[in-house]
Order: sequence, then C-alpha cells, then structure tokens
Amino acid sequence: MMICADDTPMHWTDEERAELASSDFPRKDEWLGLLPSGLHFRPLGNKSLAVLWEYVHLETPVSDPPHPEPTFDSFYPEIVVRGLTSIIPDFQQYIGATAKGLHVDGGYYCKTIQNMPIVDAYRSLRGAYVAGAYSGFGIMSSPALAELMALRILGKPLPDYAQAFEIESHRENLRRAAESGHAGSRHKEVQL
Repeated sequence: MMICADDTPMHWTDEERAELASSDFPRKDEWLGLLPSGLHFRPLGNKSLAVLWEYVHLETPVSDPPHPEPTFDSFYPEIVVRGLTSIIPDFQQYIGATAKGLHVDGGYYCKTIQNMPIVDAYRSLRGAYVAGAYSGFGIMSSPALAELMALRILGKPLPDYAQAFEIESHRENLRRAAESGHAGSRHKEVQL
C-alpha cells in the first residue's frame, strides 16, 4: 500500500489548465492548485488496484440513515488517476482513458469526531464487543487494536491508552462538540 502524505497537484496540460481556468466549474480553483494529502492505493491482483482519495468526497452529504450504496461523481476516476501521477509518473498514460475498463466502487469510512477507533465492550449487552470506526486505517491499525480487544475480552489489564478507544470517551467528545456547535450534520451518523 502506498499513501501520499503530501498535498498533491493535479497534472494538467497547458491547454487543459487554460480550459479549466476559463470554465464555470465550481471546484476549478481547488483542482488548479494543490489537493490535500490522503491519496492511497494497493494492488488487488489481476493487474488491478484499489485506489481511494476521500478528499474528493469529503463534502458529500450523508443521509441519515446512510444510503447503502454511495454514488460517485463521474469526474472521480479521472481526478484520482491524475493525482496518482504525482507518486507514480507512469500513470500519465491513463489520463483521459479512465472511462475504459475502470470500475468505481466504494462505501463509507466510519469515523468518530476525533477520528479515533472504538475498541470496547457494549455495557448493555453482555458478551458483545465492538472494534470499528477505523476511518480507513484498518489495514495499519487493526493488529494493535486486535491485541487491545483480546486483552479486553480475556479480562487482562489494559494499557493506560485503552480509555481513549472506549465508547464513553467518544460519547463525551460528541456531547462536548454538540454543545460547542462543532458537531454539524456531517457528524450525525456517529452518535453512539
């Protein structure tokens, strides 16, 4: 897996840049500048990749309850491929050809307001546990969080930091954010 940790420029030809700059496209200023980090991909086998750049959908409204299959804007594949050229220059050969053989699929990243996972036991349902809200970092964080969950299930002593992953910690942060006006509509889905 590769993750681009730097702000990422879109690669446009001079002609494309001029056309976009003179258009009435609402996001043209963003796309002509640097887009935030977070573009990442991993091989899937059979000469295919799983590529994600959640920046493109950060402002997409999420209904309550969320629709089971999110929709993607038609520009998404092209922007992702253009972004990939920043970390893999050979991807330039795919610019403009994204409509051919490219399948766009996806789902939701579950996250809490403070972007910390939940690893805890349900207090109201004996024997039930939750490990989730990894917000897209499950591949990297799941081994350590699985160890934390195992300690909890086995009733072993927990490290001091375990409290940060408890349901009550998230509920308290959500309550404080709501009181201060920082828990807007984008955070409705995280109520615990």
